Amino acid sequence: MRRALAALVLCAACIDKQGTLDEFCRANKAADCPGDGGTAGGSTAGGSTAGGSTAGGANAGGGTGGATAGGGASGGVTAGGAGGGSTAGGGAAGGMMTCPGSAAPLLPCRKTSLSTALSASWPSVSSNDAGFVVAWTENQSIRLRQLDLDGGTVGTPVSWAAFPAALDVVVSGADHGWALIWRDMQGIRCTTEPDGGVTTVDAGGPVATASVARGPGGAVGLIAGELMNNRVRYAMTAAGCPVELDRSFTPLRNPQGVTAVSTPGGFVFTVSGTSGAAGEINMVAQDGGRIQDTGTSDSVLEHAAAVSADGTQIQLATGVTGTDRLTLRSIRSDLTVPVPMSPALQLPYGRRWWGTSHCGFDCFAPTYVQVRDAGVGSVRTFLSRADSMARPGIADYTVVCDADPDTTGVAVGFYGGRLGVLVTQTSGADFYVCSVPP
Repeated sequence: MRRALAALVLCAACIDKQGTLDEFCRANKAADCPGDGGTAGGSTAGGSTAGGSTAGGANAGGGTGGATAGGGASGGVTAGGAGGGSTAGGGAAGGMMTCPGSAAPLLPCRKTSLSTALSASWPSVSSNDAGFVVAWTENQSIRLRQLDLDGGTVGTPVSWAAFPAALDVVVSGADHGWALIWRDMQGIRCTTEPDGGVTTVDAGGPVATASVARGPGGAVGLIAGELMNNRVRYAMTAAGCPVELDRSFTPLRNPQGVTAVSTPGGFVFTVSGTSGAAGEINMVAQDGGRIQDTGTSDSVLEHAAAVSADGTQIQLATGVTGTDRLTLRSIRSDLTVPVPMSPALQLPYGRRWWGTSHCGFDCFAPTYVQVRDAGVGSVRTFLSRADSMARPGIADYTVVCDADPDTTGVAVGFYGGRLGVLVTQTSGADFYVCSVPP
C-alpha cells in the first residue's frame, strides 16, 4: 500500500505561475479550459466507479496509497498542469508551454488550495455522480471533500480523528456515495456515505497494506495484506463496511501491494509481490473467488490499479525492484476468461509516488513524481491506451514543473471529461482540474 512521504515543495514563483497557465489555457485551449465557465460547468457526466485512483504508490510501491518502493495501488498522481516551479515557457509540440529543460508540454489545469496544513499527506482521489471525491491526512486527522469541476466544494467537508497517524488512506466513489478506509493504531477503519459511522474492521491481526472499492448500490470490497505472513484477507458486502475480512488466500510470494477495484462483473482484487528475482501478480474475482496468477519475470513491489472507462480492462502500474521504473500492463477485467496480460510498457523515468486512473474512452493516465536529479523532480502524466501502450501523438505531459521527489504525494481521478489531481506537500493540499488532450 502507500507509505507516507513527506510532501511536495513548490517555490512561490511556481505557485504564481498558475495565473500564467490560466491565461495560456484560455488563449490556446479555450474550449477545453476547466473552470473557465461554460464547458467546465458542473456536469454530472463522468463520475464512474472506474474513475478514481485506487492505487497509488510511492517510493516503492503502491497499494492504495503511495509507498516507498514499489508502485502502485496506493497513491496516485497526476497533479495539475501549472503548479510547478520555474517560469513556464518554451516550445513543445503545438505551441504548448513547457518547463525549463523539458520537452514535455504542460497540461492546462486550474488549481484550488484545499489546505495549508504543514502535515498534509496520503492523498487519494476518486469520483461519483456528484463530482470528484478527495481525501488526505493532516494534523492527526482524515479530511474528505466532494469537489466539482471548478474545484469548488460540494456539500459539507468531513473529517475523522486518527491517532497517532493514518496510513493507506483510500477513497472510492460510486453512485452518489463513497467508501473510505485508513489504518491507524486501531487497525483498519472504514466509513461510507450515507452511513457515516466508523467501523473497525477485523482483519485477523496486524496488516501491512489495505485498499477499498465502492460498487453500485453501496456495495463495498475491502482487501488487506497481513503484516507477519503471506496471507491476504478480503471481504465484500452488499452495502456498508464489512466488520470482518472473512475470505483469504496465500500467494506464493510475499504480498507487497493490494488494490480493490469495481468492474461491471463485480469486485476484482489485485495482489503484487516478489521473492528473490521472481515476481507475481494475482487477480481475485468476486464470482467464486477465482485466482489468476498472471506471472511476471519482474521483481515487483507495490502497484496501482484502475479500470477502463468501458469496464473491460484493468491497468496495473507496477514498481520494479531496484530500478525506480514504472511498468504498465493491462488485463481483461473478466477473469473468467484466461487472457494473458498485455506486453509491459516501461516508462523511461525514475519515479516516486504514483497512481493511475482512466481518462475517458481508450485512455489511462498513470501519473507519478519523476526523479530528474537528487532532490529535483516534477509531476508527470503519461497518457496510454486501454491496453497500456502509448497513445498516438504526444503521450508524455508535465503537470507540475518542480517537485521534491522525496516529499510529494499525489493522487488522480477522472470526472466529467477532466482529470483531477490532488497534491499534498509541506505547504498543504492543492487540487488541480486538468483538460485531457484529444
